[in-house]
Formats: sequence, C-alpha cells, structure tokens
Amino acid sequence: MLRSGLAAGDLTARTGAPMKGRRDEIGQLMRDFDRMAERIEALMEAQSRLLKDVSHELRSPLARLSVALGLARQRATPEAESALARIELENRSA
Repeated sequence: MLRSGLAAGDLTARTGAPMKGRRDEIGQLMRDFDRMAERIEALMEAQSRLLKDVSHELRSPLARLSVALGLARQRATPEAESALARIELENRSA
C-alpha cells in the first residue's frame, strides 16, 4: 500500500477540501488537521534552520583548531606529540 501526504513525509499536505461551508465535526477535523500540518511544517523548517546554523557555527572553531594544531606540531617536542595526537583525534570526532 502506497502512502501519500503527511504520512509519507509531505509536510505541505493539506486536506484541500472546501471547508467554509462545513460546520460539522468532519469540517472541524479537517481544519484541525490543516493547522496541525502547518505547525509541523513550520517546526521542521525551524529545526532545519537551527541545525544549519549550529553546523556553520561549529565549522569555524574546528577549522581554527586544526590550523592551531598544525602550527603546534611544527614546534612540538617528541614528548608533546602524544598529547597533540589525542587533540587531533578529538578534533576529528567532533
């Protein structure tokens, strides 16, 4: 069975039926569904924007940390190498 609409992930799905004339429970249910679908769509868009913003904000500090790590490696003593290797490992997994 193929799913369509909101159940299939189409966040723009609405009932699409003319509701102005309906004053019964079905009409109310259709209006409630459309409001719910609009709210879910807005929340998902806000979540997507937040993830993009957070990703962008994290990339810059991680890039600076990689540059700093490279510079530190150029001047590092053999004793400091294990600490720098650990920092690099942590930086890659971030």
